[in-house]
Amino acid sequence: MRYFGSKVSTLEAIENIVDKHFLSGMVCDPFGGIGTVSTFFKKKGYSVTSGDTLKFAHCFQVARIAINNMQCLKNISLNSINDRLNSLPICDGWFTQYYAVERKYFTLENAKKIQSCIDTIWNWHDNKFISDIEYSLLIASLINSMDQVANTAGTYYAYLKNFSRKATRTFNYQIINPVITHTKGQSLLSDAIDLVNITPCDILYLDPPYNERNYVHYYHLPETIATKTIPSPKGLSGIHNHDYEKSAFSKKNTACEAFSKLIQNAKCKLLIFHYSDIGIIPKENILSNLQSLGKIYDTYCTAKGYSTDGKNTSSEHHIYWMYIE
Repeated sequence: MRYFGSKVSTLEAIENIVDKHFLSGMVCDPFGGIGTVSTFFKKKGYSVTSGDTLKFAHCFQVARIAINNMQCLKNISLNSINDRLNSLPICDGWFTQYYAVERKYFTLENAKKIQSCIDTIWNWHDNKFISDIEYSLLIASLINSMDQVANTAGTYYAYLKNFSRKATRTFNYQIINPVITHTKGQSLLSDAIDLVNITPCDILYLDPPYNERNYVHYYHLPETIATKTIPSPKGLSGIHNHDYEKSAFSKKNTACEAFSKLIQNAKCKLLIFHYSDIGIIPKENILSNLQSLGKIYDTYCTAKGYSTDGKNTSSEHHIYWMYIE
């Protein structure tokens, strides 16, 4: 799934810093998003705790890192679930009406297939045929699969005027394969400050929002599906007004105070802070807070940026780190 804030392009820089100090241990990723960094470190053999406040992001994290053995999946089979959900009879419903008939997020044919998957997975969970963990896996896989045929430039804040080549492909449900290793992963639907406060770790990776974007608006449809909400969409974008408190890290008047609380709560040996020099927390504030913990090292790396026209964009991101004795 395309997700702004994803750190795929900067994983090598992060890995180089960590490998100087640890080759194993516990990683805490409280701004986990869809789990890119956490998944990377679990594959490398680290234990991982991740978090996010958005339900759909939490589902991705559970699907990718919090399923630690096949015993977690008592009611579904990874070998058969694709065939089962792809063979469902198509149907109409709120999804097809709001996001295919009234708005061109999906072709009508694909929307009917997605509607069938939504109804089935919601029903299975409501009737306790599947567990919360299995629900997260199935929903994250559904969102990831539908994103492959969404008529968007990368988020759900707007759809394209004409159907793109991607959108005319046939929807195909594909399960996400969990990362199962000898180490443990867990994911919490949690505020970053609270998560850091209760999670001692070896490596604390901090990647808060850089600007005032409201993520729940840009990803309103994945959040609607994850929270089992039949929406009351508004306007051209069809945004549903989720009962969601915007992160303190995404507000100019609260971001600095939130960052200070986050640093004060840190219980780690290696702290890595990934940010943009044009972010809403001033560089002076970042340095003054980090200096209270020890000697700061820093470097720049090139990160791919978000673009509405599909073009590759990049920007320089600052990575600060320190080893805390």
